[in-house]
Amino acid sequence: RQRQMCIRDRLSNEKKALEEETVLLFCEFEKVKKRKRETRVLFGKQEEVKDFLKRTDNVKKQLRDRLEKLDIEVASDSETISNLTRKKQELENKIKKLDLKSINDRTEDQEEFLGQFERSV
Repeated sequence: RQRQMCIRDRLSNEKKALEEETVLLFCEFEKVKKRKRETRVLFGKQEEVKDFLKRTDNVKKQLRDRLEKLDIEVASDSETISNLTRKKQELENKIKKLDLKSINDRTEDQEEFLGQFERSV
């Protein structure tokens, strides 16, 4: 009888130890499941970041292309401005020549008029 009681106590203790170990294993299992979920979430976020970086790279490329086009437009506008400035200068020079010619013509006309006036008097 005593031996049976010893065996029962020992089995009872082993059962308790197994129950405690089962609880610990279940807690560990829950931790692993939680980490697995967190890992999936982090992987999803990593994919989102990769997509964001791809979109950012595309936007940067578009901006670089646009900047290049604007540089070309600015260079073209600068050339146009330079040409217009040169043409303006040419026109101003022609106007000055015409003004001088007009002044010379008026002077000649006045001299001719004076000459005619003197002759008539």
